[in-house]
Amino acid sequence: MTNRPETRGGEWAGSALPSQADVTVWQKGLHPGSLLPLIVFDLDGTLLDSYEMAMTNNARVIEAMGLPPAAHAVLESLNGPTVEEACAILGLPPERLGELEAAFSRIEAESVPAMAQTFPGVPEMLASLQSGATLCLLSNSLPAYLALACEATGIGKYFSERAGYAPGVSKAARIRQWLEARGLPRALVVGDRPTDITAGREAGAWTLAVTYGNGTADELALADALASTVAEAWRHCERFCEGI
Repeated sequence: MTNRPETRGGEWAGSALPSQADVTVWQKGLHPGSLLPLIVFDLDGTLLDSYEMAMTNNARVIEAMGLPPAAHAVLESLNGPTVEEACAILGLPPERLGELEAAFSRIEAESVPAMAQTFPGVPEMLASLQSGATLCLLSNSLPAYLALACEATGIGKYFSERAGYAPGVSKAARIRQWLEARGLPRALVVGDRPTDITAGREAGAWTLAVTYGNGTADELALADALASTVAEAWRHCERFCEGI
């Protein structure tokens, strides 16, 4: 891709999803006989509308760990970090990390099948993009949560690769692994938190920040492009694929 995608408030403003005719025309023109471009999606706040579920889970985990009820800000601070980071946020000693991971796994196994939901338009976006790009899913969440969420929402089938929390493996490192395995120079990373954008930039990727999730436009200012709706994110992804 020779130029960065157009950014912030460009021609794709608005909430209308692309028409089927638009999608068909776009798919027919993509990369005949070549490697497909790589798009790496974050999960929570980008594809999943999971804020309320996460806040409920966090409160239950704190109770399960025998800790006093936490303030709203503490519960929010547990959305996004790895389980190791959550252990530090809660002031737990490292030797309780395994206990904390087990508590998250047990509570998420109960809540995710009943509560997990995508943002409207996400399944349609992924189904369309899959025809012209290799899609990967990358999250700080535990791998079991990732599997449960994909099964509960039906979006797992769209991803060639997916990876959750792994000790010692950063998001940036995982993106580089996927690029190197495919012989591609660059990916597009789509996320809703500054850490997603930082990871993408560290891996040499283009970055698209969505502001309908957990991050604000100001917090995500380092991204190459912003999207305030799923429709905008969809069109930015299409634009990235066309420019590879």
